[in-house]
Amino acid sequence: MKKLTYLLLVLLTASLAFAQRDYRNHTRSMLRQTVYNTGELGRALEGSNSTSVGLPLGTSSLEWPPFSRMTLDQIPYWGQQNGQGSGLVLRALVRGTYEARACGGITDGSGNAIAVAGVFVIPGSIVRTENYPVLADGSLNPNFNPDEAEEKIVTQYETTPPMKLRVTQTSRAWSFPGYDSFIITEYDIVNFDTLEYTNGFVMSQNAFSPSAFGLQRKYGIWNESSVTSRSREEYCRYNFSRLMTYVHSRNGFPDTVYFDRWSSPGNRGGLNSPQAVGVLPLHYDYDRLQPRSQTTYTVSDSARVWDENGKFKQPYSTETNGNRNQEMSRTILLGLDINTHNPNGFNNKQTGSTASADSSNWALFHSPYKAAYPWAPGLTDPIANQSFIDYWHGRMKPRAFSGSGYTGAFFHYMSFGPYVFRPGEHLKFAIAHVVGYGPGVAVDSVWRDAGGRNAGHGVNNGSWFSPVPSWYNTVTYPNLSGIAGITTMGSTYLQNHSLPWYVTGGNGVSSVDPARVISIRDVADRAIQMYTGKALKKYDGVQFRPESTAATGAYNTSYIPIPSPHLIVKNGRDTKNRLVWSPAVEAFTSLPNVQAARLAGRIRASLSHYLVLKSPEGLGPWTVLDTIRLRDPRYYDVDSTYGGPQMYVYRDGASLVGENYYYALISVDSLGGRSGFTNITYQITDKAAVLKLGGKLYVAPNPLILTSNYGGSTLEGDINDRIKFFGLPQRARIRVFSYSGQLVGEVMHDADLYSHEWFQISRNSQRIAAGVYFYVVEDLNDGSIAKGKFVVIH
Repeated sequence: MKKLTYLLLVLLTASLAFAQRDYRNHTRSMLRQTVYNTGELGRALEGSNSTSVGLPLGTSSLEWPPFSRMTLDQIPYWGQQNGQGSGLVLRALVRGTYEARACGGITDGSGNAIAVAGVFVIPGSIVRTENYPVLADGSLNPNFNPDEAEEKIVTQYETTPPMKLRVTQTSRAWSFPGYDSFIITEYDIVNFDTLEYTNGFVMSQNAFSPSAFGLQRKYGIWNESSVTSRSREEYCRYNFSRLMTYVHSRNGFPDTVYFDRWSSPGNRGGLNSPQAVGVLPLHYDYDRLQPRSQTTYTVSDSARVWDENGKFKQPYSTETNGNRNQEMSRTILLGLDINTHNPNGFNNKQTGSTASADSSNWALFHSPYKAAYPWAPGLTDPIANQSFIDYWHGRMKPRAFSGSGYTGAFFHYMSFGPYVFRPGEHLKFAIAHVVGYGPGVAVDSVWRDAGGRNAGHGVNNGSWFSPVPSWYNTVTYPNLSGIAGITTMGSTYLQNHSLPWYVTGGNGVSSVDPARVISIRDVADRAIQMYTGKALKKYDGVQFRPESTAATGAYNTSYIPIPSPHLIVKNGRDTKNRLVWSPAVEAFTSLPNVQAARLAGRIRASLSHYLVLKSPEGLGPWTVLDTIRLRDPRYYDVDSTYGGPQMYVYRDGASLVGENYYYALISVDSLGGRSGFTNITYQITDKAAVLKLGGKLYVAPNPLILTSNYGGSTLEGDINDRIKFFGLPQRARIRVFSYSGQLVGEVMHDADLYSHEWFQISRNSQRIAAGVYFYVVEDLNDGSIAKGKFVVIH
């Protein structure tokens, strides 16, 4: 018996040892996200006030736009990361004891990230699948499925015993303009125990703060603290018609140094935190909600929280919080406890001679459902007004409907329950993480979302409805800020500047789908359309009902653009870059697998032409080098040196050795629909390595005076600090010595390139001081050596 026990222990230990935390990345869309096989999204939830909070290289946390990590003026920036971690938290009564498990979505008592793998969750499999219309070799994908996402990540994990819940999590992303700023995640939760669990809850926990770059530029730090996310310049909001909780900055945080440069056409934009970022439910399981007859619920709102079927009205909670203490016991109180429902559900139906405060506040202040609104023209719709009152009566007041929406915009909790987890039964949920260029557009200021103010108004100061701002115009209303001198919300930025390049649906999807996709509201509506498979609808004044949607997404209604080609950029023998691609996408509409989509009107046009784009940096400014028609005789089948026969070859005559560029190729159809930015390619302009040392080997700039004066950008460091070594063989060791002979740095070169860049960072990870330096280059193939010196003046 002892031997058997020992053997089982060894097997269990071995199985846990092989179940390592792992991740895959969503890289297809403009919204980048890392997915872990523990349920964590973006990163392990981090809510501390540490001054060294960062993000591992090679990962993203709701990064929008992409390619945003950089070193600027010797300061490293984490980029346009808009999330500090997301995940599920599950709780239920298991064998007479309440058990809670965090699949992400939890910190320690000080907000520091903690390990959930092996503690709350057992990591499982994780697989990333590409459904790209163009394969890596440039040919069309004969198996492309137009009714599935272009990129899908499926992971499976289990809660640790004694709770035995298995979660299959599937997240999807698309590159299609207008549909490239959301990620849809479906959850399939099954009880693989032998008995049922009661009083069960499913919570989606998210941390939002737009954005890491904006906070670093404004405050010098990216973290959760009273001087960053709780600086009272970021607001939590709640949109009732979409059940969407989201965050936006007060004015987009305009840059104080590079505003004019970054606001140029095709560039990143002069606002450092223009994002409105949030999450909404697309589906929650209604059938398996625990019936009232089996539930003991004694909270003061118990008379109004049950629907006509004896099910608890959902969501059970929609909390936001800025307190860094998000350990398990506190998380339970925020939406996982049948004995706690705080704040209570809305009491917005008048049942006696005296109207409730909720009833009065809702009717008077939730424009446009009542004419008597103090700031906007009356858009009276009594039927819609009553419909919203009926739907929200008894449902949880979102925490944004209080002062927490102003001082605690960081943590967001959305829970559903109570549920019965029966053995073998599957509970299914779906959510969408969405990011838009601001909370609304100019016309959206007539709408009112919860939050957006530091004090309530109306009856007993109990209303927290506030206008929806935008980056088109400012709005002014009482109590919008507790900071002296601040009286406006929003910005007039877009009155004088164009949208950044990464808002790909900003001018509409095509001439047959002209609705512009700019704000988070626009993006959320597209996510709903994508999931439900129904016609696009603007959910302002119309209630979206996730309890009535299908348990799995349809994914079969969006416009499908002609895909962009696979792009290869090569160094030319004349040191001019060559862009090479095949004409395969010109036959996209003939693929057998897309014929049903054509008949359904999802593919309405054939390819018209290509746009060749170039940028000195990943974030812009992107400029059009040329418009190339199909089989253009200037570029098609005229230069087999780089592309072979029947290929397009474009020569960038303005490219310079030593400069780095980004290139992209966009397909445009006859209706104006464009492909996504799916082939952005970073190119170091260079020529082939020398055969052996002995020719001209030099350093530039030399001397380096304050700045390198190189154009473009680099992935490795600050372009202004770059020193380049030229005349290198394919394999070389570069050593740099101080004037006194001390080894300062060592660089290994292993590429068929003529040059190598160095950023004045010593082997002690410090920036070198001004002075005279000597270098020794050793050819690792034949041992030959070349020497020289350079000067740095700071």
